[in-house]
Amino acid sequence: MGEVRVMSLAEPRKRERILVVRADRVGDIILTIPVFWNLRENFPKSTIAALVAPHGREILRLEESVDEFIVYERAGKHSGLRGLLLLTRELRKNKFDCVLFIQPEGKLALASYLARIQERIGTLYRPYSLLFTKKHAQHKSPSLKHEMEYSLDILRELGMTPRSGAPAIRLSDEEIENANSLKREIGLEESSKPIVVHPGSSGSSGRWPVSRFRELVDLIISDGKEVVVSGNCEELPLLEEMIEPMKEKPLSIVGRTDLRTLAAFYSLSKLVVSNSTGVVHLSAAVGTPTAAVFSPVISSSPTRWRPIGKRHKVFLPDVPECKKCTEEKCVYFDCMEKVLAQDVFRDIRDMIA
Repeated sequence: MGEVRVMSLAEPRKRERILVVRADRVGDIILTIPVFWNLRENFPKSTIAALVAPHGREILRLEESVDEFIVYERAGKHSGLRGLLLLTRELRKNKFDCVLFIQPEGKLALASYLARIQERIGTLYRPYSLLFTKKHAQHKSPSLKHEMEYSLDILRELGMTPRSGAPAIRLSDEEIENANSLKREIGLEESSKPIVVHPGSSGSSGRWPVSRFRELVDLIISDGKEVVVSGNCEELPLLEEMIEPMKEKPLSIVGRTDLRTLAAFYSLSKLVVSNSTGVVHLSAAVGTPTAAVFSPVISSSPTRWRPIGKRHKVFLPDVPECKKCTEEKCVYFDCMEKVLAQDVFRDIRDMIA
């Protein structure tokens, strides 16, 4: 009769195939990149996969620590009950040993449970936390530390002591050439390094008024600097509102880039000025100095969402922090107007000097 081997509870689980789940916004995906670096360092022979939204795959496309992708189409093929069953089959087919929910989502947690992934790691304090085999006690709402640090903390449930590091996005030569080609199309020399202004926002944080962006662009142009405005097609009305009254108009790449080309364009720029939104992290991740205007709402604070690195700057209205913007009911409304264009201009002149 053969020997029966009993596995000790102290023995590590098999983690040959690890799945990282982060299917939310652009900035969130970028801030998760160090999670993949840490996993690769600690599990060099394992296959590391990412379950992300379509834009997440674009961001991580050249990331060497990611071996495989599952693209989660929330409003497409993975919507509804049929989508849940399809996703469950995809996960089961991939035979993952471990799944890490950096940003949990009930439907994705259920799919991993139904797919019988042995080790399911997520956060505590959620109705569906019972679907996880390990639960990390974590409250993000007080915003006591950076989102990247919150993400890395999940790795402690694997017995790791994660190392921090500024997220970085690798760009191909072709992507850099596409950005240079776009510069030529809008009338810039390849050697020029413009200041890019991004007045749009995903809506997750208070927005600096368009009028303030207009004043800032006027000041930059008057100082003899080249200014380019970036944004997507949906933000075109907002940008037209900003640019239309201006005598000297900035150049524009609005609606003319995909995510990777935009990152490459930022990498060829001197500075990016933006609301607190995903492009802040996109710019920082390609090594470009970034200035971001934040709202005083605690969940959107610079403590949690500032661009990572030493060459960046954040601006906040001089008002008390608040839990939620109550707009006209607040005695400080609209506090975002308290961030003055001349103050931002003074500080970014120091940044680009």
